[in-house]
Amino acid sequence: MEKEFDYKGLFDKHYQSAVRYACSFLHDAEEARDVVGDVLLRMLELGDRLNANLNVSSLFYSMVCRKCLDIVRRRQRLEDAKDYMKQTADRISEDELAALCQKELFRIIGQTVYRLPWSERVAFSEIRMEGKSYREVADHMNLTWRSVEYNVKKATEKVREQLRYLYG
Repeated sequence: MEKEFDYKGLFDKHYQSAVRYACSFLHDAEEARDVVGDVLLRMLELGDRLNANLNVSSLFYSMVCRKCLDIVRRRQRLEDAKDYMKQTADRISEDELAALCQKELFRIIGQTVYRLPWSERVAFSEIRMEGKSYREVADHMNLTWRSVEYNVKKATEKVREQLRYLYG
């Protein structure tokens, strides 16, 4: 019979060294703690797939490394985009730059809204983009206006989170 995995033991034994490890990539202790915390939560989600016979510490550090590298790559892409924008800004007018930024912003919002669950996507689109009232949307979706309000709030939070993720 397989022994159940010891999450507390993993945390007690490896948390501090994993934070230092993540910090060596990210150079930000708070962000490193967030990464390690996210990885620990992911391991909890893996649940029954983890057992005492696996080399879980290697998996744990590998997941921390992968998440850190994703963050470093995202930072680099952002820096590259900023450099490109600076170079491009010298060649285009203020109005063209504003239009380009607005177009990119709408593209990101559109992609984010497209990935939302149906109820959130419809409520957000009809209220925020089409200017309909909560009552109209509630009637259309056959929901209460409170449910529509909740769906719009959740969708708005997800859009903000995505923008914060991309633009800091």
